[in-house]
This record gives sequence, C-alpha cells and structure tokens, in this order.
Amino acid sequence: MCRERGLTVVADVHVHPGDSGQSNSDRAYPMVSQAGHIALILPRFARKPIQHDDIGIYRYLGGGAWHTVPRVQRRQFFNIGV
Repeated sequence: MCRERGLTVVADVHVHPGDSGQSNSDRAYPMVSQAGHIALILPRFARKPIQHDDIGIYRYLGGGAWHTVPRVQRRQFFNIGV
C-alpha cells in the first residue's frame, strides 16, 4: 500500500509489559532495518496513563546500531499534538 501511494514507513510503535526499554530482540531485529527508522515503545501494554517521557524512542542507525533518545530529550524529539 505504501509503495502504491509513494509513501515510506518511518516509524513503528509496539508495546512492552513493563517499561519502554529496548529488548535484545528489538535491537537485533528492527521492524524496518533501514537507517533513520524510529522505534517507539509504549510501556505497560499501553495502559493509561502514558506520560510523554515514558515512551521509549530509538533511532536505527544501520548495521545493528541504535541511538537511544534520552528521557530528558524525548519531549523535544517527538511532539504529540498540534
């Protein structure tokens, strides 16, 4: 569908039962293994309330490397809302 519309997937969102840290399998098997892809992880199976700073944000750098957006930078990195 994305290809037909000329779109690209730039991020994925998934949930974890506990916190929003990346698991070993998250790091080893990115949903989209293209540099620049963003992985968002919601804690507690996305049960409310989810604070903005609780969302794990990870940028795939390619070659198995990741950049973790630090908690204090998450609000600046990812704006929710208008």
